[in-house]
Amino acid sequence: MLVLSPSPLARARSSPAPDARARALSPISPQSVFPFLFLPSPLRGPDFWRVACFYAQSGRKKWKGGRRAGPPAEGAGLRRIGGVSAHAWPGRGRIRPASSPFPRIRDTTSPQSSSTMVILLLLAAMLPGAATVISCYGDTGKPVDWFAVYKLPELPDSRARSGMSYMYLDGKTEGWREGTGLINSTQGAVGRTLQPLYRGNASQCDGLAFLLYNDQPPKGSGVKDKASRGHTKGVLLLDKDGGFWMIHSTPHFPPPASTTYSWPDTARPKGQSFLCVSFSYSQFQEIGKQLAYTFPLVYNYSVEGTFAQDLPELLAASQGHHVKSAPWNRSVALTSSSGEVFFSFAKFGAFADDLYSGWLASALGSDLDVQFWPNSPGVLPSNCSGPFRVLNVVHTAFPPPAGPTFSATLDHSKWCVAARGPWTCVGDMNRNQGEEHRGGGILCSRLPALWKAFQPLVCPPTSLCCLVAPPRSPQSG
Repeated sequence: MLVLSPSPLARARSSPAPDARARALSPISPQSVFPFLFLPSPLRGPDFWRVACFYAQSGRKKWKGGRRAGPPAEGAGLRRIGGVSAHAWPGRGRIRPASSPFPRIRDTTSPQSSSTMVILLLLAAMLPGAATVISCYGDTGKPVDWFAVYKLPELPDSRARSGMSYMYLDGKTEGWREGTGLINSTQGAVGRTLQPLYRGNASQCDGLAFLLYNDQPPKGSGVKDKASRGHTKGVLLLDKDGGFWMIHSTPHFPPPASTTYSWPDTARPKGQSFLCVSFSYSQFQEIGKQLAYTFPLVYNYSVEGTFAQDLPELLAASQGHHVKSAPWNRSVALTSSSGEVFFSFAKFGAFADDLYSGWLASALGSDLDVQFWPNSPGVLPSNCSGPFRVLNVVHTAFPPPAGPTFSATLDHSKWCVAARGPWTCVGDMNRNQGEEHRGGGILCSRLPALWKAFQPLVCPPTSLCCLVAPPRSPQSG
């Protein structure tokens, strides 16, 4: 077992215990056991989490089945953990920062120490932030199975005049609700869900894997736009218990894991869509296979250690691999953490057709109303020639009094809904000639809560839109 004992200087200043039993039964405070958790908040930067994480990992790796796995070689020397110098203690297999205020660690196998360790673990579990479930988080701050967020465009004559307001929906809200705060806040659903990515522990302990992709990557990421890659945007974050897949429409978002959460100014004026779904660990291999078709532009990722062994498809997609032969499209059913079924549709550029009229409408067996960015060149008009109509949304209207009405020319979001139910899909592809030859995809569901929220947004009825093509201008989206 591992317990923490005071440094030699601290022992010299303390009064000796009467006997060994008294020493074993002496009171232990959380501050003396986990001192790094009680550092002043200004010191709790990325290095704080790296060191705390390394303490936990070093203790976990040294003990297997109650037996010590063995210390490293003598004189292990000096290591770097992020920006912190750390010494490996010869013969102990422990690492601590140079000139560290943390107590030394000693090994013992006494029954009293076993009991003490149980108590310490319970104390650690009760400390705020001691464990974070990797999941979608709702506006209430609690984990949810899924949520949808609709960032409203910048509308001068409405409450959305800042361009940072959003509407929120999950399985329990019974429709759209005004979001908590603004989209750039870490208290809202999107910011809170992404927080584990920015706590300095995303790649430090082999405890998390992540993948950030965007056909318009954040400025400063060191990755440039590539039209040869898929027109697709999203985030994957997971540990060995599970994680989430967040599909969105926002260019230059989110920032790399080495920075902090923020919202790009370029995304302020336009509407944006998000769908976050929580999945168990086993589902991410299938998600990795889908990414081989969408061919995303990955600008930041970490898929290492056992993650790379368990999820080779996810690692391959992170490194830019893609499908090499037909078929050029693939669909798969994915089961969320709470057992809801979502259907992922993914196509490679060689598919050479519109995602919606060329595949999705027939696959779902339904007419579709499609919202996308209509200001890009080569926009496809509504398609009424096939067995299922694919109709372009020209206005979006949130039911009063919750939200405003706005034109598709102000809306960069990507979603579609079956006119008569039950399908709702959120993705990252537009309807234009260029994107017929690019990878991309969409995530669909038959959840009544999603359809009842999205279907009323279509305004006016798109049955009138077959005679009207949306306006065109040379803007990317």
